Amino acid sequence: MGEIAPWLVFVAVLTAVLGCLACLAARTRRRGVGREIMGPVDVIYRPHTHQINQEIQVHEERMVAMPSPGDPSKRNRAEATGSRSGSKALNQSAEAGA
Repeated sequence: MGEIAPWLVFVAVLTAVLGCLACLAARTRRRGVGREIMGPVDVIYRPHTHQINQEIQVHEERMVAMPSPGDPSKRNRAEATGSRSGSKALNQSAEAGA
């Protein structure tokens, strides 16, 4: 038993450290902190990756929120294109023909 105890302690500590690192990695990915931490490393060792990350960041800043389905501006565009007036014209022609 005296020979097994140090190995069990070693395995337990190793498992705890790797588990903490896995949790930290997941948290970093969720919050997007990794870009700022790895920025200097990318500049020095992988300049192409740094350029790609800059382009991704610029693209994310340019993203425009899409209008929601009940947005008033969407209804105004539908009226401007005549989609609702076309159905009214069909109803009026059907009534006139009857």
